[in-house]
Amino acid sequence: MSLLGELKRRRVFRTVTIYIVSCWLVMQVADVLFPGWGIAEEAIRFVAYAAAAGLPLVVLFAWTYDITAEGIRRTPPADQVQSQPLTGRDLAWLGLLGVVFLAVAFSFAQRVAEQRETDAPRRADRESTAPSNSIAILPFRDESMEPGGAEFLANGVHRDLMTNLMKISALEVIAPTSVEQFRDSPLGSRAIGQVLSAGHILEGMVQKAGQRVRISVQLIQADREISLWAESYDRTLTSDNLFDIQADIARRVAHALQAQLTTQEQDRLGEVPTEVFAAYEAVALGNLAFDESDSESFQAAEAHFRRAIQLAPDFAQAHAMLGQLYLQAFEFGGMDREEAYRLANASLERAIELDETVGMAHAWLSVIARDRDRDYDRALAMLDTGLRFEPGNSRIMHIKGLTLRMVGRLEDALVWYRRALRLDPLSLIVNESYGSALRDAGHFDESEAQYRETLHMDPEFPHTWWGMGSLLWSRGEPAAALEWFEGAIERAPLSDAFYAWVPLLYLELGEEETASKAIDRGFGALGSAENHDLQFARRMLLAYRGEDARSIPRTWGEESHVWFGNVMNVPSPELLAGRASDAIRDYRSRYPDLSRPDRPLTAATYRAAIDLAVALKAEGEDPEADQLLDRAEAFLPTLPRLGFRGFWMEDARIAAIRGDREEALERLEAAVDAGWRNLWWFYLWHDPAFAGIRSEKRFQALSHRVEASMRPDKAGPPG
Repeated sequence: MSLLGELKRRRVFRTVTIYIVSCWLVMQVADVLFPGWGIAEEAIRFVAYAAAAGLPLVVLFAWTYDITAEGIRRTPPADQVQSQPLTGRDLAWLGLLGVVFLAVAFSFAQRVAEQRETDAPRRADRESTAPSNSIAILPFRDESMEPGGAEFLANGVHRDLMTNLMKISALEVIAPTSVEQFRDSPLGSRAIGQVLSAGHILEGMVQKAGQRVRISVQLIQADREISLWAESYDRTLTSDNLFDIQADIARRVAHALQAQLTTQEQDRLGEVPTEVFAAYEAVALGNLAFDESDSESFQAAEAHFRRAIQLAPDFAQAHAMLGQLYLQAFEFGGMDREEAYRLANASLERAIELDETVGMAHAWLSVIARDRDRDYDRALAMLDTGLRFEPGNSRIMHIKGLTLRMVGRLEDALVWYRRALRLDPLSLIVNESYGSALRDAGHFDESEAQYRETLHMDPEFPHTWWGMGSLLWSRGEPAAALEWFEGAIERAPLSDAFYAWVPLLYLELGEEETASKAIDRGFGALGSAENHDLQFARRMLLAYRGEDARSIPRTWGEESHVWFGNVMNVPSPELLAGRASDAIRDYRSRYPDLSRPDRPLTAATYRAAIDLAVALKAEGEDPEADQLLDRAEAFLPTLPRLGFRGFWMEDARIAAIRGDREEALERLEAAVDAGWRNLWWFYLWHDPAFAGIRSEKRFQALSHRVEASMRPDKAGPPG
C-alpha cells in the first residue's frame, strides 16, 4: 500500500484537519476574550505556538492508534487490512485539509508580522514613559438625574482629589490641563496612559440626588487595562462626608501604587477644610466660572468666592482662589494693576494664615514678590515652600522655572520646566515656555524643535508663533521673524504685546515708515492710546529718528509688562538726555538693591547696574561705579552669550565705560561675530556706554558692517 493510502487508512488526514480547525477556533476565541479578561496579548501567541508544537504529536497519535466504539486501539498493520483505492470523498478531504492549513498558516503569519510592528514601540513606551507611581485622574462624570445636573460637584471632587494626591511626594500626578483633554474621550485606558505617560488611570463619576451623593471610582492599570480597585460611596451630602471620601480614595490609591505616606501627609489627608457645604459649593461654582477666563465669568467667580468667605470666613481655599482671581484681574477683569496686586496679596496671605499647606497660595504670592516687588530671593523661597506642601504640583514647578529664567539661572530653569512638562505634557503654555527657556539659554536647535512640537499640538496657539519669531530674531533673522509675529497677531488680534514687536523689527530692517504704520495699526486695533508696550515702540521710533532722548522709555516702569520691560532693556530717559544726576536718583529709587553690595545682581538688574555706572562716572563717583561694574562683570558668565536675553555685548559696554577702548572693541566685534543683532541700531548709534569709542574707526566700520548685513540698501543713522 502507498504512503498516501496508508495515511488515509490510519485516518491521519481527518484527525489533523479536525485538530487544525479546533486550534483555529480556539485562537479566535482567545483573541476576543483575553484582552477583556486582562490576559496579556503575548498569551495569544503562546496558544498559537502550543498548537503548532502539538501538531506532530497528533500526527503520531493518529498513525499509531484508532478511536473505536470499544475504545482506543492500536492500528493493525496494513497486511491485515484489505487495501482500498482513494475515492472522490477522500480527495475532497485532502483538498479541505490543504485549504485549512494554508488559511491558518496565513493568519498566523499575518498576526506575527503585525505583532512585530506594534509590540516593540508599545512595550518601549510602557517601560520608558510610564512610571509605576504615575497616575492620571480623568475628569469625573456628572451622572446626576436632577435638573441642571451637578457639574460643579463632579468638578469640585475631581479638583480636590487631585490636590490631595499632589500632596503625596511618592506619587506623580498628571496635571489637570492635560487630563482635561480626555473628558468624554472614546480612547481606552492603554491609549490614554501612553499619551500621558501614566502607569495608572483613575476614573470616577458623581451622582447627586437631593441630599444624597454617590461617588464611584475605579483604578486601572493602564498598560494591561485591568481594574486594580473599585469602590462606590453612598453618603449624605455634607462637607465632612465629601472630604472623608476624598481622603479614603487618596489613601487607597497610594496603597495600590505602593506609595509610602509620611506622617505629615497622612495628617493632611484627614483635614476638613470647611464644614459648611454651601461654602464648598460656592467655591466649586466659582472655579467653574473662573475657568472661562473672560470678564463676565470673572465677575461671577468673584461673587461666588466672596459668598464662600461670607458663609465660612475661615475657609482657606476660598481666600486662595479669590487671591488668584485678583492676581489676574488686570488681564481680563479691567482692574488697576496696583489695586489687583493689593487685593490679591491680602487674600493670599489670609489663606496661608488659615492653612499654610495651600501650596498655590505660596506660589501666587511668589508672583507678586517677583513682578511687583522684584524680590526674586523671596519669590523662590515661597515657591520652595509651596512645593514642600504640594510636591507634585506641576503649576508651581512651571512658575519656579519662569522665575529662575527671569533671574538668569537658565539651566536650573530648564530642569524645572522639564519636571513640569513631565506632569503636564499636553499643556500648550508649559510646552511653549520650555521652548522659550531653551531659546534664552542659547539652545536654538532644541528650541525650534520644541516650538514645532507645540505647533503640532495646536497650530493656532499664538504664543508659539510669537516664540518662533523671537527665536528667529535671536538668530539675526528679523525678516523671517516678522512672518511669525504677524501670524501671532492674526491668531490673537487683541494681544497688545504682539503688536509692539513688529515695528521694532521693521526698525531693525530700516523700514522707518512701515514701523510707524505698524504702530498706528496696533493702536487702532486695540482702541487705546494708553497701551504701554506700543508706547515703548513709538518712543523707540523717535529715538531712531534722532529726536529728543527724553522720549525713550525707562528700562522698567510701573506701566510696563514685566516680561516686555525685562527683554527690551534700554537706558533711562534721564541718562539718554545727559541728565546724570537725575538718572542716578531714578535708578537708586527703582533698583534699591544696586546700592547694596551684599545683594546679588539678577537678569532683571544687571543692565541697570551698568547704566547706573555710566551716570556715576559722569558725576565723578568712580569708586561706586567701578564696584557696580565689577558686580555686573561677575554676573555675566551665568548668562548665555547667545539667546533672547543673552548678554551679547554687555562685556563690551563695561570695558568702554572703564575706558578700555581696545578691550571694548574686541568684545563688541566678538558679539557681532557670534550673531548679535537685537536692537543693534540703538546700541551702536545711541547707547551712552559707547560714547567714548563711537568716534573710533573700528567702531564705525563695525557699525557699517552690521547695518550692511541687516539692510544692504541703506546706510548710516538717520539725521
